[in-house]
Amino acid sequence: MDAVAPLALRSFGVPPVLVAASAGVRGVHHFLIHSEYVRPLPRWIELVFNTPSHHRVHHGVSTDCIDRNFGGVLIIWDRLFGTFSAEPEGGVRRYGLVHPTGPGAWRTMIDPWRALLTRAAAARGPAGKLALMLAPPRR
Repeated sequence: MDAVAPLALRSFGVPPVLVAASAGVRGVHHFLIHSEYVRPLPRWIELVFNTPSHHRVHHGVSTDCIDRNFGGVLIIWDRLFGTFSAEPEGGVRRYGLVHPTGPGAWRTMIDPWRALLTRAAAARGPAGKLALMLAPPRR
């Protein structure tokens, strides 16, 4: 997808240098947001933007972290939709997946979908299948 984006943007008249610069900024942001060394930032930044503190909660596997802090750049959406959770006082204790997957990036992406579809196939009736798809992750 990322390889196709510059071509698509180019067809809309976006200069290649701007596409490259935005990819660079995105890369730095992605690196910083996954850092444990960046402590909470000034309050106004924490209120509006997704910061490393918020993103640590997103990757936490404890009950109070599941389905929280989805915002990619802006955390205001999570605040508006009730999915925001501040980082606990002692920090997030454990990161990862609720259910471990097989080795490699491909398995990390595919295994949860495979498990969900297997459970949906075994659910009774359309209402049961839909409820399963919309339910929070099973622990």
